[in-house]
Amino acid sequence: MGSRSTWWLAGSSVFMGMFSAITFTGICGNAYLAGWSVLIIFWTNALMFFIQGWLFAPKFRRTRADTPQDVIRLRFGRPLEQFLSYFGTMSSFIWGGTFLLSLATFMSVVFGLPVWALILIVGGVVIFYSVSGGSWSVQITDSLQAVLLIPVTIAFAVICLYHVGGIGGLFEMIEAKGLTADFALAKPDNFQYKTPIPIEKGMFTGLWVIAMMFNSLIQAAHLNNANRYLSLRDERGAQKAAYLAGFLMLVGSLVWFIPPMVGRLYFSADIVALEGLNNQSDAAYAMTAMKLLPPGLLGLIVVSMAAATMSSMDSYLTGVAATIVKNMYLPLMGKLKRKTPEGMKLVRFTQITSLVLGLWCVAMAFILQRVSGSGGIFGIMMTVTSLIAAPVSIPVVLSIFFKRIPIFGFYASMGCGFATSLTIMIWQNQTGDVVPWHAKIFIMFGITIVPALISILFWNKTSEADKARVDHFFKEINRPIEAENETGANISNSLTGTVGGYVLVSALAISLMVFFARNTVDVVAVLSITAFLLVIGFVMRKLGKSSA
Repeated sequence: MGSRSTWWLAGSSVFMGMFSAITFTGICGNAYLAGWSVLIIFWTNALMFFIQGWLFAPKFRRTRADTPQDVIRLRFGRPLEQFLSYFGTMSSFIWGGTFLLSLATFMSVVFGLPVWALILIVGGVVIFYSVSGGSWSVQITDSLQAVLLIPVTIAFAVICLYHVGGIGGLFEMIEAKGLTADFALAKPDNFQYKTPIPIEKGMFTGLWVIAMMFNSLIQAAHLNNANRYLSLRDERGAQKAAYLAGFLMLVGSLVWFIPPMVGRLYFSADIVALEGLNNQSDAAYAMTAMKLLPPGLLGLIVVSMAAATMSSMDSYLTGVAATIVKNMYLPLMGKLKRKTPEGMKLVRFTQITSLVLGLWCVAMAFILQRVSGSGGIFGIMMTVTSLIAAPVSIPVVLSIFFKRIPIFGFYASMGCGFATSLTIMIWQNQTGDVVPWHAKIFIMFGITIVPALISILFWNKTSEADKARVDHFFKEINRPIEAENETGANISNSLTGTVGGYVLVSALAISLMVFFARNTVDVVAVLSITAFLLVIGFVMRKLGKSSA
């Protein structure tokens, strides 16, 4: 994007990138099982964004890199960049399939279609969208989707509360159903839930809460989260984008957990009886929407989930394609002394790369559907975070803040981390026992941090060339960006007017759903969403025109 994006555009895109159908399947499935405990997940996600805004986003932006792997090259040189580019590309294949499987699971409940059919249908749509669009279209559509998603999910939560008699009625019904202990914020060790649906051992205990906070640090430091910050004009914009994403996550945390909890109170028998899912709780949000929402608003929920997952998958495909082309393909062609494509030929090559990645996501979704087990989609996500993301993210964050960590310290830290991950997976497979997720996080932190810190003692063994590169890297990430000279004119006002126009069109289209309302509550919900979008759209258009 030529570093020409603006903070609210990137911030809403960062939010939507984190926010996918996983939120409404795996995470809301845990709200169905454990109630208020799921707030910890949302709050630690918000904490992740605030940590990014405070520590990482400004430093990532001041690297002046084009891709996250460029940051590795600037800090440690080409060999480690190449290793992490190839390894990161291989491990990231899992994420795209996870996003796709989560959306197919949600939509299978709404439409009554098999998950495998929806993987193909939705996968085809996402591939077309991802290959056709670029980073500009991704961020603009993400911002539009965020403006739509927030009022729709708030309206759904209000309708759910209306059906249970408000917040007070929700507490009374929880107590009447005997679910006060199940829905407690934190659980004691070996807690037994009153549901036949299994939940992972150790979830929502005190140690698990602490581990989630450590996990927020891992996610905040993950270079794949830096893509959108690199698209902004300066570090101040990167900070504001991260803080906006954190604020939106906090707003969402107040409403997203309510529908699955209401589903546990009213529709538990229907949810448990669902077939074709590895974990029925993943369908709690969708089932509640089908029971309580009018056709128009149910359609908006489905559109919102599809849009959220498209934004996550689109970012995944374009981000990984950028790494493959810029950090793998072009250096390889340079080594082979082959002519590399330029201009539109390079764009077409990148689009083909995105297409291949999209097809792989479809295949991975089928694989994950077969192996996800009773832990469901949320279990997949947490396992990937603890055993695959942690060994890379932790040495990255240490290397950004500790100048004297040499390259072999990074390798030692990462190697110990992956050796431990492999040991845990083999041990679980051989014994049948499951290491609690929070234990994995604590183990990974200790195993990866110690070698990196010990390597500082051997900094003097580093070559002069490596020391000079590291000196330059830290000089750059501490040098403020001169936006006018480095990135050109500010075009944020024209972007504000453009998105505002799209918001107004969406508001007018949604207003037509009032004709399908079944009662006064439905009418109020549709008109409230329309009014929210009209206000946002008019303000954005006004701001765009006033400073055109």
